[in-house]
Amino acid sequence: MTTLQKFFGKKASPEEMVRKWQRDIRNEMRSLDRTITKTEIAEKQAIKDLRQAAQKNDVKSCKIFAKGLVGIRKQKQKLHTGKAQLNSINLQLQHQLGLLGEINEVNVPHETVVKEEEEPELDEMQARLLALKS
Repeated sequence: MTTLQKFFGKKASPEEMVRKWQRDIRNEMRSLDRTITKTEIAEKQAIKDLRQAAQKNDVKSCKIFAKGLVGIRKQKQKLHTGKAQLNSINLQLQHQLGLLGEINEVNVPHETVVKEEEEPELDEMQARLLALKS
């Protein structure tokens, strides 16, 4: 939707809105993937530093690295949880869009039935034509 359409008040259809939201969610999921990758690299580095400190028998440093490692793992767990929640939202949007399509398909035949009921029946039309001829 262009800025002119936004300015003059053209409303986006539900399908367009869902596509935009899904696009934004996918972008955030990719961003989370990049962050998860960075935390995995940091986790490997923390493990490497912890092992080096353990080889040097430096207990104080080992405790610090171990606490950092626990924090990194908690952060990674939260990132995975956030990504799963975003995926769940994306699937719910897709499901709601499908339901909206089904509702629209159900409403279309209903509208045609209403139009058919509004149309005059054949007997009424014949009676009017006969009345006009005489």
